[in-house]
Amino acid sequence: MSLGYAEKLSFKEDVGGSLGAPEVFDAATELAQSIEKLIQLVSEARSIIAFTGAGISTSTGIPDFRGPNGVWTAQKLGTALPKATVEFANAAPSLTHQALLALHGTGKLKYLVSQNVDGLHRRSGFPAAALAELHGNCFLERCSTCGATFTRDFEVETVGFMETGRFCEVQGCRGPLTDTVLDWDDALPAKELKEAELRAKHADLAICLGTSLQIRPACNLPLRTVRVYKDRPQAGKLVIVNLQRTQHDKKALTSGGLVIHARTDDVMRGLMAGLHMQVPEYKRLDTFVLEVALIEQEAKRVKSPMTMTEKIIANHSDSSVVRPGSNIWTRVDKLMTHDVCGPGTFGIFQKEFGENAEVWDRERVVLMPDHYIFTSDERANRNVDILRDMAKRYNIKYFYDITDRSDFRANPDYKGVCHVALAQEGHCKPGEVMFGTDSHTCNAGAFGQFATGVGNTDAGFILGTGKLLIKVPPTMRFEMVGQMPPYLLAKDLILHIIGEISVAGGTYRAMEFSGEAISNMSMEERMTICNMVIEAGGKNGMCPPDETTFDYVTQRTSEPFEPVYADSAAQYVESFRFDVTKLEPTVAAPHSPDNRKLARECRHVKIDRVYIGSCTGGKTEDFMAAAKLFHAAGQQVWADVYALPVPGCGGKTAAQIFEAAGCITPAAPSCAACLGGPRDTFARMNEAQVCVSTTNRNFPGRMGHKDGQVYLASPFTAAASALAGHVADPRDYM
Repeated sequence: MSLGYAEKLSFKEDVGGSLGAPEVFDAATELAQSIEKLIQLVSEARSIIAFTGAGISTSTGIPDFRGPNGVWTAQKLGTALPKATVEFANAAPSLTHQALLALHGTGKLKYLVSQNVDGLHRRSGFPAAALAELHGNCFLERCSTCGATFTRDFEVETVGFMETGRFCEVQGCRGPLTDTVLDWDDALPAKELKEAELRAKHADLAICLGTSLQIRPACNLPLRTVRVYKDRPQAGKLVIVNLQRTQHDKKALTSGGLVIHARTDDVMRGLMAGLHMQVPEYKRLDTFVLEVALIEQEAKRVKSPMTMTEKIIANHSDSSVVRPGSNIWTRVDKLMTHDVCGPGTFGIFQKEFGENAEVWDRERVVLMPDHYIFTSDERANRNVDILRDMAKRYNIKYFYDITDRSDFRANPDYKGVCHVALAQEGHCKPGEVMFGTDSHTCNAGAFGQFATGVGNTDAGFILGTGKLLIKVPPTMRFEMVGQMPPYLLAKDLILHIIGEISVAGGTYRAMEFSGEAISNMSMEERMTICNMVIEAGGKNGMCPPDETTFDYVTQRTSEPFEPVYADSAAQYVESFRFDVTKLEPTVAAPHSPDNRKLARECRHVKIDRVYIGSCTGGKTEDFMAAAKLFHAAGQQVWADVYALPVPGCGGKTAAQIFEAAGCITPAAPSCAACLGGPRDTFARMNEAQVCVSTTNRNFPGRMGHKDGQVYLASPFTAAASALAGHVADPRDYM
C-alpha cells in the first residue's frame, strides 16, 4: 500500500542532509552496557525532554525517510517509494511510543518533541499539552476561524494547511477546516517551536530516538539542553539512539551522555526493565467515542475563548473558564512589598492571622526596600528596620536588604528599584500571578505575567493564604504596527496611548500590547509600556511572551514556567491600532499623564532640571539611551541633570559620559525623587522648578514642591532637553 503522506508533498529535488547512510548496530555487550548507563542517567535526571523521529515508527510498518530504504532515499535514487505494511489509520503505537507514555507518567519526562506526522504519540495516549508535533499530524484538522482542533480516524487528505472541505463542528462557528501538516516550504509553528526551545533549556537530560538530526531548526533543539546558562552552570546531558550516525554524536559523548546504535524498541525495552517499569499495553479507543469527546472538549473551550489575562486567572483558580466581571479566588505565585507598605502589610497579617501565624510560603514573598532609604528621616528608616525584622521573623528567602553607607552608597546585595529588580532577579515569569503593594507592579506584565498592585489589607491576606479574590478585568487590545524609528522609545508610545484614551480610559481593564513594534522591543522597553498602564487606570498590562522573553527569563532563573497566549477568538472590549512610524517624540505636560504634547511643540518651555530614573525610566537601557545622546552631542548640559550610573560600552561607562556632560549622579539607585519623599531625598524638587523627567506621574507635588511643573518624557527627549535648556526634540541631536 502507498505511503500517502509522502506522495502528497510538493516535489522537492533536494530534501537536504544526507540520505541512505548505512545502518550501524552496536555489539550485544556494548549495547547492554549502554542501556545500563541510560538507566542511570534517567534515574538521576529531574527533567527529561525527548525528541523523536521516523525511526520509532518503523516497527509499526511505516517506513522511515533517510535510511537505506527510506522514502527520500528512494526518491533520490529514482526507485519506487517504499510501501507501508499498514495503513496509517490502522497503525498501532510501537513499544517506544508506549514506553515514553510510561516515562511521562513518572513525572520525569516533562515534554516530547516529535517530527513525525503519523499521530502515534497522541494515539498512545500521550497528552497533547506535553507534546509538540512540529511537522503536524495527519489525523488532525484545525478550524481556521476559531482554532478548534478535531482528531479523525482517517488520514486527512491534504497537506500544507489547505482547506479539507469540511467545516468546524463547534456550534455557531462553521469555519473551514484545514490540515495541520507542513509542506516543504511551510515554516514550523512558531508557538510550538518556542515552547520546545524553552523546554529543552530547562531539561537536564535530552533523549533523541530514531532521528538522524539533520533538518534545521528542529535538529538543534537538543543542543539547548547541553549548553551552560548563566543561571544553570551545570550543562545537561544528551543521549542519541539511532541506527545511523548523526552530526551531534560527538556533542552527546562530550556532554556525559550516550550514543547508541540500535533499534529504539530494543533500547526502550531494556530501559523499562532496568527501571522496573511495565510498558503499558496499547488499547485502541473507539474512534467515534474519542472524536466526540474531543469535539465536546474543544467546543467547551472555544465557546469561551479567553484573553491572556483571563487564561492566567483561570489557570490559577478552580475554574476552567473565567469571564470579565467574575469574582475569582486566584492563587498567587509571588507577593512583593517594599519599605513604604511592608510594615503595614505585616501588621495586618499579624492582627488578622495571629502573632504565631506563619506566612503561606516564605519562598514566594519578596521584600525590597527602595523608596525612602537614602535619608536621615527617622520614620523612613524605621520602616526599613521593621521590614528587616519581618524578614528575619518569618525567614523570608528573598529579602534584598539595604545598608545606607552615606552619599547615596549602598551594600552590594541591595538591588535597587523594586520593579526593575524583580525582573533582574528572575521573579518575573510568563503565565504566573504576581501582586505587589505598589501600583506599578503592572510592570511585570511585559513578561506575559498577570501582575497588578494591591493595598496592604489584600497583601496581608495573601501573606496568610496565598490567594486573593479578584474581579476579572475586561481586556483592551493595542496593536503597534511598523518599525520603531530610531528617535522613538517605548515611553513615547505609552504617552501617546494615554493621551489617546485618557487617564481614565483603561479603568480596571487589562491592556494587552502586540504587533511588530512590540515584538521587536527589548524586555526593558516592554517593561516601560506595561509600567504605565496604571496611569491610564489599567488593572494590568500584558505582552505576549516570545523568544526575547524566554531568553531574558532563562538567563535569570532555572524555575519552570508555562507561557500563556490569547485564544484567536478572544473577546476584547476595545481594540486600537497605531502605526509607530507616524509617531513623534512625545511629552506629557503638567499636571496629568494624558496631557499629551509633541516635544517639538514645547520648545518654548524653559526648564530648570532633568531627572532620569525611576522604575519607568531608570533601567539600564534608559540610561544608555540618554548617554548615547550626550556622547553624540559632546557638550555640557544647560540644566541640572540627575541620573543614576550604570555600566556602559565602547570604552566609557554611562557614569563617565554623564559626568562629562555635567550631570549629578549618586552611587546607588532608588526610587528617589519620583515620589518626592523626605527633603533630603536625592533630586527631590524642594523649590518650584520646571523639570523634564523620565518618571511616570506629574501630578502637583509628585516630585516634591507642590508648585513644581513636571514634563514626562523618554530618556532621549530628557537628554535632548538637558542639552538645550528647554523641552527639546531628540531629533535635533541625532
